[in-house]
Amino acid sequence: MISQKTIEYGLRKAGLKKGDTVLVHSSLRSLGPLEGVDPDDRNGFVSTVFAAFSRILGLPRQGTLVVPTFTHEYARNNIPFMYEKSPSEVGLFTEYVRKQKGAYRSMHPINSFCAIGKKKHDICKDVSISCYGYNSVFDRLYQLDAKMMFFGCGMYHMTLKHHLEQMVALPYVYTKAYFTPVYKNNKPVKLPFLAVVRYLNGRVNNNDCRQFERHLKKKRMLTSVEISKTKILLMRIRDAYDQGYELLQKNPCYFLKKPYYTTK
Repeated sequence: MISQKTIEYGLRKAGLKKGDTVLVHSSLRSLGPLEGVDPDDRNGFVSTVFAAFSRILGLPRQGTLVVPTFTHEYARNNIPFMYEKSPSEVGLFTEYVRKQKGAYRSMHPINSFCAIGKKKHDICKDVSISCYGYNSVFDRLYQLDAKMMFFGCGMYHMTLKHHLEQMVALPYVYTKAYFTPVYKNNKPVKLPFLAVVRYLNGRVNNNDCRQFERHLKKKRMLTSVEISKTKILLMRIRDAYDQGYELLQKNPCYFLKKPYYTTK
C-alpha cells in the first residue's frame, strides 16, 4: 500500500517539477490500494493521484496538467459529441481531470484533450479542426516545450505517434471527415471535423513503440522510475517528436510491427 507522498516522490524523481507543463497518459491499475483510501472509493483513489500531481506541478497557478479525453464512440458508432458532457473514454484519471473546476477541454469530437492550470488556454483554446497536425494540441505542446509522461502504462499509448503520422504524411494513413453532430452550449457546431486514420484492410499491423522507447533511453532523453509496481516514464515532447520525425524519414513504418505501404 502506497501513499500520496510516495506518488509525489516518484513524480519528482522522474523529473517533474513546479511550473512544468505535462501531458499524462495513465493507467492506475498497477498502483494497488492507496493509504487512507477505502478500496471501494474510486473517486477517493483518483483524487489522491490528482492531488499528488497538483502538489508537484503547483496547480493551478504555476504548472499545467494535460490529459487525453478521447471519445472514440463518436467515430465508431456515430454517437453525437456533447462538448460539456461527453465523458472521456480513456481512463478514470482523465475523466476526473475533465470534471475538475477550471479544467478546459479542446474542441474535437474524437481526440479532445483537457488541461488544467496556467497554460490551459494556450494549449486547448481555438485549436485546429484536425485532431493532430498544425495548430493541434500536440503542436502547441511542442511550441511550449512541454513534457510527456506515461504513468502506469507503456509507450504503446503514445498518441504523439499519430501526430507524427500526420506531419510526415505516412503511406498507411489518410484524412477522414466526420459529420456526426457536435454540440457546444446546446448549439450545433459547424462541421466537419477531421482525423487521420489508418486503412482498415487488415494489413496494417498494430503499433510497436518498444524500439522507440529503447531508442530514447539510449539517447538519454527518457527517464524511467518505479514506485511499487507502477512504472513512470518522462520525456520532453520536443525530444520525442524530433527523434520520431528523424526515424520516420529513414523508415516510414517505424511504428509498425511489419512494414506496410499503400501504393493505390
